[in-house]
Amino acid sequence: MVGLRCANECLPRSNPPAPGSGRMDEVITPSGISVSTHLRLEACGFLYKLWKSSFETFGTSGLHRVHLQTIIAVSKLVTEIGPGFDISLSLLHSLVDTDMRRSSTGGATDITKFWTVPNNRELFLDEVKDLIRRIRTVLTATMEMRLHNDDHERLVDLQYCLAKSYSSNPALRRTWLDELAELHKNSNSLAEFAMVKLHIAALIAEYLKRRGEFPLGCEAFSAISSNVHQEESGLSADAVLLELPYTQDHLLEAIDEAANALEKSRLYEAIRSVYDLVVPVYEARQDFVALSRVYHHIGLAYEKIGNREASEIRLFAAYFRVTFYGYLFESLAGKSFIYRANACQRLSGMCTELLNLYRSKYGIDNVELMMDYAFNRDTLDPNKAYIQVTYVEPYKDSNTQLDRPLTAYEKHHDVRRFMFETPFVLQPGLSTTASLLAAGPKRSDDLSLQWKRRTVLTTEATFPHLRRRLEVVDMQEADLCPIDAAIDAISCKNQELRTYIDRVPVSSSSTNNRSGGAQQRLRAQSEANAQSGSREPTNIPFLMDMHLQGALLTTVNAGPMAYAEAFLKLENQVNFPSEKVARLRELFFEFLTICLVLLIRHQPLMCDAVRKKYSAMRQSLDRYRVELSNLLKEEITIDEKRLIIGPKSATIEPYESTKINDPMFHEC
Repeated sequence: MVGLRCANECLPRSNPPAPGSGRMDEVITPSGISVSTHLRLEACGFLYKLWKSSFETFGTSGLHRVHLQTIIAVSKLVTEIGPGFDISLSLLHSLVDTDMRRSSTGGATDITKFWTVPNNRELFLDEVKDLIRRIRTVLTATMEMRLHNDDHERLVDLQYCLAKSYSSNPALRRTWLDELAELHKNSNSLAEFAMVKLHIAALIAEYLKRRGEFPLGCEAFSAISSNVHQEESGLSADAVLLELPYTQDHLLEAIDEAANALEKSRLYEAIRSVYDLVVPVYEARQDFVALSRVYHHIGLAYEKIGNREASEIRLFAAYFRVTFYGYLFESLAGKSFIYRANACQRLSGMCTELLNLYRSKYGIDNVELMMDYAFNRDTLDPNKAYIQVTYVEPYKDSNTQLDRPLTAYEKHHDVRRFMFETPFVLQPGLSTTASLLAAGPKRSDDLSLQWKRRTVLTTEATFPHLRRRLEVVDMQEADLCPIDAAIDAISCKNQELRTYIDRVPVSSSSTNNRSGGAQQRLRAQSEANAQSGSREPTNIPFLMDMHLQGALLTTVNAGPMAYAEAFLKLENQVNFPSEKVARLRELFFEFLTICLVLLIRHQPLMCDAVRKKYSAMRQSLDRYRVELSNLLKEEITIDEKRLIIGPKSATIEPYESTKINDPMFHEC
């Protein structure tokens, strides 16, 4: 390739164009053909001779080396490749066919004897066809990149496909992964950039494992991302590929880059797992300076986790389900994707971005936005393109959850299932699907009539990924009848609030006696921290305060008590299954208990400015207790020593022993 470039620079230049002609005259050689055509013939002949001689001298291993270097050269020249390159590939294919026929009909020479050996001809032809096919793949992707230069997600998809097509070749895959990393870096997609760096490190680890120079391969990265082993385990065992100059030092450098990228993307929890892979190497080398640097970085990561968990400011991403309808979208038509966007991205902003992008491609009047989940496809105009956008949330069912509530990191990391809900009112004589499609309001003030459909979507891989959008490969729907919807809503609220229970440690004495010495010590410690400038949080966490206000400071006939009014009122209970009424009743006691625990445990941390708000929330809690007593026709009491709210007639276990059973679906 370098020789051809040099030859190109030595070619005679054409005369400058006449003023106003607007074109460059083609230089013609004495043989009567243009210089560009002559150069193409010479270059193709040279390249073919290189392929053939390598195969004749070294067999398939020799051709594999040339194959590898040819693809690497083409990959580096993608931005310079013009339409004439496809002509060159056709010419190469013709040269192969012509030469093989000539070899089979010529005289008996050493070279022709080589081609008469069984399978030699077929092996060579297969290898050449595979090489030309791979070069065409690069060309096709390059043309599409130029065509979709303004569509970032499409560019990323194309780069990803190129990298995936070379999953067996570490050098070529690394080339395209580097290009992909540059795309994410330029678009400030930090989590995706970190994942690319992680895959590069896993690729080198797998390569060194095949060579016996490192004990762990890409499977060791599965604890960080389940995508890594799936995509980096396809490395070929070809001897030629094992001659690449990757060493342990390359792996150590790649691990450092991945750890730094994870820090920039605020995925601090993954840093320790990344460094665990190479700490044994530093220990074996007795490189204590490197070990000090590694553990210092891990310590900083844990410190940042602690600070952000204490302040409750950890925003990872927002997710949207996007479905494309209409033949104008070509390969995207009829497909659904989950988009991973900036945490601050709103639904309206996402819709605006997509509309601007595709209206610039297909015309303002040809692209429309659909916000309704259920619609009749027969009513769509076949000449238009439609985009349906829905906000979705990460979903991890009870089988994958721990006994404790999931942290924000656990909710958003290595997630491939997402959920959204659609409310509707069941129409007389209609099925649930027909009721969704029917005209009329989908929400009812009477919660005993309010149904909802829960849709769970599964993507082809987990987020964060090498791409910001992943195709949806499975969809499950379940309809929740009104009382099941109520059970689900209160259970989710309990789970949300329960996350904050253990954020502030409280001694057992304060649990037994709210006005005891432990509470006074906590308040004194809070004041001392404020005076000494300590970084320990001295106020109630912001998100907990927001969620607690949402639970207790609601308007009349709204919030959790609206569900109690609809389903727990004594005269209404006969309309619903007794076991579900009992379950909802239990969840309400649990809800009141959690609110009580949060208010008492965080009271010492509240500054004077929020004392009034605390008092209002406590009064609201008492009002909830009285209202629930009136609905159930039995006295509900508060046991502040044990931090429990429940019926006076029953013996209730302490809150800490309560287990939340939150099944995804309930049978009506």
